[in-house]
Amino acid sequence: METIAIGVEINRGYIILDDYVARREARKLGLEIKGTLGIIRKLMKEKIIKIKDINKFYKRLEEINFRIKKEIVKEIFKDLVK
Repeated sequence: METIAIGVEINRGYIILDDYVARREARKLGLEIKGTLGIIRKLMKEKIIKIKDINKFYKRLEEINFRIKKEIVKEIFKDLVK
């Protein structure tokens, strides 16, 4: 919740949040939110990073305890990863 407090205080651009509850509360306060996967997607679109295999990428997310459904990851990156 500290991230949300800082976001409200400085009121600049967006804040980075992945936690569902925190994102919901931040939206109620009118904050713009970016998540880790949104940032990765942006970097891919700008050709700064490349993910060739969505299954390997998802497995790595699991290894670092990033909890998200595989279907959601596939949907986010469907136009960028074949």
